[in-house]
Amino acid sequence: MESRARKRTIAGAAALLVLLAILAVVVAGFLAEPDAGADDSHPVIESSQTCTSCKASQHDYVHTEPYTGSCERCHTTTSWRDIDYIHGRTEFNVSFHALIGCSACHTEGQPNPSPACESCHLEKSPHGVGAIDCGMCHTAIAWIMLKGTPDGHLSLEGGHEPLSCFDCHSSVRDEDAADRRCVDCHGTQHGGLTTCEDCHDPARGWEPIPGFNHSVFYELTGRHRLVACGQCHVNDRFAGTPTNCVGCHGVKHGGLTACQKCHTTAGFVPSTFVHSSVFSLTGPHAKLACNKCHEGYLYARNIGGGSTACSSCHDLAAVHDSVLDPACAACHEPNLIDEHAPLPCATCHESTD
Repeated sequence: MESRARKRTIAGAAALLVLLAILAVVVAGFLAEPDAGADDSHPVIESSQTCTSCKASQHDYVHTEPYTGSCERCHTTTSWRDIDYIHGRTEFNVSFHALIGCSACHTEGQPNPSPACESCHLEKSPHGVGAIDCGMCHTAIAWIMLKGTPDGHLSLEGGHEPLSCFDCHSSVRDEDAADRRCVDCHGTQHGGLTTCEDCHDPARGWEPIPGFNHSVFYELTGRHRLVACGQCHVNDRFAGTPTNCVGCHGVKHGGLTACQKCHTTAGFVPSTFVHSSVFSLTGPHAKLACNKCHEGYLYARNIGGGSTACSSCHDLAAVHDSVLDPACAACHEPNLIDEHAPLPCATCHESTD
């Protein structure tokens, strides 16, 4: 399928060929018509002379307002019919504007006409009176030859390419077409995002723009770099995505929420938790499996209900008939011997009674 730009080029070229053929006919007509005012033997004009300083009858004509002034502004000595006036707006110096003659637009005794295209071409305009300046989109050479998109206009590549102007501009008035944003046509997307251009370029369709920096929102490290977008952005919802571990992984281990205290994005194992910051694992404790104290690997609590006292895990009644103070550390060291083998009584008792 040919792109819109290519179609415009072909249509413009065809229009230009037709226009050149018409121009050739018009120019031939001008050249064929004899010019009664031509005079190759016009005397040399001194710098101090003007047309009106000559008393010849053909110089007596005086234009009415607003077309007064020196003859030399528009006429040459070759022929009165050779008008050499240069308009300030260049579109009136080209195409048919340069050939139709002054009187086609200017009338003696009447003010200068409006330079707006619609003042002469209203019947050709589908936009109506008061529309934006035709010259913003059309060329003076031919209406069908459209100008390129103006500077700062949203890209018309990719998905926008097959659109016509009026698919987005429901009215051609300036106030209706100004400041059109992506959301004006596509609505709010991704759970509340409105600045589509931050991530998309019409030339690439809906694919993200190259070089998108995810770190602006959340730095992807470790295993997060391997996760598909939809794993965190369910149903393509990007607005309001949580940036804490619990937001995606939930509460774990019986109530813990500060995942980063024990884990890194490199993986959930091995844990980086330093157990000695809570309870030192020495002696036989160092050989115990985690679930010996943390049943079901619920680290938010342990079998002692959170206490680190020996009695919270060890049944003292079965050992000392509940006659001793439960401060085991007064007599025992966890790293002396496995199972805290019984000490000689004299170690703690001066008498055996």
